[in-house]
Amino acid sequence: MEPVSSSDNTSFFDPERRCRPLTTEEIRLIIVRMGEAARRAHEAGFDVVDIHGHTGYLVDQFMSSCWNRRTDEYGGSPENRARFAVECIRAVKENAPDAVVSFRISVNHRFDGGRTRDETQELVRALEAGGLDMILCDDGSYEAMDYVFPPYYLGDDCMVDAAKRVKDVVSIPVGACGNITPDSGEAILQRGDADLIVIGRGLIADPDLVAKLREGRPENVRPCIRGNQLCTGNAFFGKAIGCAVNPEVGYEGVRVISPTDAPRRIAIIGAGPAGLEAARVAGGRGHTVDVYEQREDIGGVLLPAAAPDFKEELRRMIPWWRTQLDALDTVTVHLGEAIAADDPRLAEADEVIVAAGSQPLMPASIPGIERAIDVLAFHEGAEVGHRVVMCGGGLSGADAALELAEAGHEVVIVEMADEIARDMFMLNRISLLRNLAEAGVRILTGTTVTAIGGDGVHVEGHDGASVLEADTVIAAFGSRPATGLAEELAAQGISARTVGDCVSPRTVGDAVNDAYELALAL
Repeated sequence: MEPVSSSDNTSFFDPERRCRPLTTEEIRLIIVRMGEAARRAHEAGFDVVDIHGHTGYLVDQFMSSCWNRRTDEYGGSPENRARFAVECIRAVKENAPDAVVSFRISVNHRFDGGRTRDETQELVRALEAGGLDMILCDDGSYEAMDYVFPPYYLGDDCMVDAAKRVKDVVSIPVGACGNITPDSGEAILQRGDADLIVIGRGLIADPDLVAKLREGRPENVRPCIRGNQLCTGNAFFGKAIGCAVNPEVGYEGVRVISPTDAPRRIAIIGAGPAGLEAARVAGGRGHTVDVYEQREDIGGVLLPAAAPDFKEELRRMIPWWRTQLDALDTVTVHLGEAIAADDPRLAEADEVIVAAGSQPLMPASIPGIERAIDVLAFHEGAEVGHRVVMCGGGLSGADAALELAEAGHEVVIVEMADEIARDMFMLNRISLLRNLAEAGVRILTGTTVTAIGGDGVHVEGHDGASVLEADTVIAAFGSRPATGLAEELAAQGISARTVGDCVSPRTVGDAVNDAYELALAL
């Protein structure tokens, strides 16, 4: 069948592909079907029916002059371009007369030639006049997908201005979307920038968010870290959604922390994400858990690595874990204790879990590598000069480069692969690359570090050999599992389970989910 569109303009999925416009009969049929769907939802007990006029899909295409080139009653003026959406609203209200009808709209498409906030203000007036009850406002399109599912790089409240601009011209309730926390949401309402707060991924991270706030327990709300990998990422690739911080997502029927019939003494070595989650689950089941951490605080490398403002939500996981463990009389956390394999407390435990993390790679094959500091040392406060060469463009190196550049440093990333952060989820990577460019970070891909000398970093790239001047060289070549303790325990005849980066350095979400599953099985 010939592809169709709301207009005769180029499809946004493929700039070279043209689609024939929908006929009037086809438009009428779509509106009828939408009404029938609303009726079924209403009969099933839903109180609100939301129309998706967002992200460049069909309803959005009708409303947008960049896509809608029709010359009939559905094209041209803002009122005509809003006609299809208004007729959909009316069909919903006729078929679900007691339901609230809301509408999700992209206020700013955020690409050159896309719909702007001024154009949207004209459209929302027509939607209100057409009978709309409530409007939910954010930004984005397929050309700016990171705004549709904003990662942590975009920060808190990254699209509140969209709601504010719409609220200026309508009298119906307006909802604000986009990386909103309970605290920032309350501030938005107090300022009058919106009438309600819309949270999606935060309710995946903690389905009881609203109940906990109503009960006056905000400290117990599990933060959404906006990693996108297991929620949005899984959905993009046809998988069941998961969550980096809530391992029960998708497993609600089987992953339940229930009391154990056989309580054990469990020793956990390491209070990073894996160790903390294992302690929370094991302690919640009734096991007696002792956590040993050589640092003076919990969080492991998460504590320094989540220091930049754009990782604030990740940093908030640490006090959340602390709150959960403090509420369990079965869990004791021992800080400032570097425990050895021959410690008698480990021999007395029924189960030993090693969550010792990873160690930075410092390739001895690079002459002068001792002149560099590793990326963890930077996060822990090592002095850094103005000109920085970041050796390695994985996620750790790229995030550190962004943090440094935003603090005013002159930064160059050297990456031997053809692109940086290549294993990163695509939506997050869009934001990362844009922010790096805006911060002035120079990126050299297909370039190898051959030596580090007093005159700078010697590299070999597409244009041959060169030397990059640097006040500080940071090694971000990756990490390797810290396997030493587990090996020493095995030599002592103590069988230990390993979890987190000491098995394989991966993401926080991998560590949390693996630790939950391990502890639940004990």
